[in-house]
Amino acid sequence: MSEEKVLVSVGVPVRDGAKTLALALETLINQTHDNIEIIISDNASTDQTGEICKQFAEKDSRIVYFRQNSTFSAIENFRFVYEKSHGKYFMWAAHDDLRDNDYIETLLKGFEKEPTAAIMFSEVVLFDNYSCLHKSYSDFGKHKNWSPTFQSKNLSFLKKHVKQQSDNIACIHIYGLINPKYLFDYPWFDSTSAPDLPLLHWLLSHGDFLYYPGTTLYYYVGHKNSVHQISSNFHSVKKIINILILIFQNGWICALSVKKAELKNGHHHHIFLILLIILSARFFFRFIKPILGKLLIL
Repeated sequence: MSEEKVLVSVGVPVRDGAKTLALALETLINQTHDNIEIIISDNASTDQTGEICKQFAEKDSRIVYFRQNSTFSAIENFRFVYEKSHGKYFMWAAHDDLRDNDYIETLLKGFEKEPTAAIMFSEVVLFDNYSCLHKSYSDFGKHKNWSPTFQSKNLSFLKKHVKQQSDNIACIHIYGLINPKYLFDYPWFDSTSAPDLPLLHWLLSHGDFLYYPGTTLYYYVGHKNSVHQISSNFHSVKKIINILILIFQNGWICALSVKKAELKNGHHHHIFLILLIILSARFFFRFIKPILGKLLIL
């Protein structure tokens, strides 16, 4: 594989991202691997997102901008940019995340060594305050680092799907570099919470998630809202019930995704076994573990 010739597609699904979009796009157009196409889908934004996208598209021909006339779900926006892509590899990029300039180049090297992998990822630094952006990226080191301990190679069916639910993994893999052949017939399940989790379980059933060192994604957590974040706040019975409903709903959709993928690959795991595995892991990492942590502190 020649890095100079491989086209990498980058999908940027965005709605009302004007405050941070320009910064995110700068880290994309400045990638050292410059044979990229950047597909932006503006999900009927009501702020200055459209103007920013048009300005970037005018100065960089690699950017293709689409404006949606009406809003649709987050997973539909993710699907839209993927279906407009042409590259041998694909990557989603959030409007509020940043990455090193060699992010794509480095992850392509990982695929040179492991061409059948589903996702290649590297270091991740979590941050929640853009005020530090006037400093060098090295200053992000004072923020919480995400430990990239999860690699699915040589793991059993049970272990890899349980690990995908663990609290230090979440859905960050979705912003690694993806082998898009595994997305070709994904059913694009939607979910009230964490709609990217069923997609990740699908990919995990087709190929490995592998860590390749040497570059960093800076993952903004300032406003991201998901089950695994709200589950640490147990202020009322109603809130707990709502969390349980979200967990079960998303767990069932994840199980359906895995079941379809496993059938496609000639495996016949029972869907209720898959559901039990996923829900057990989800309940522990998103619900029971936070409660135990609070009790231990007390």
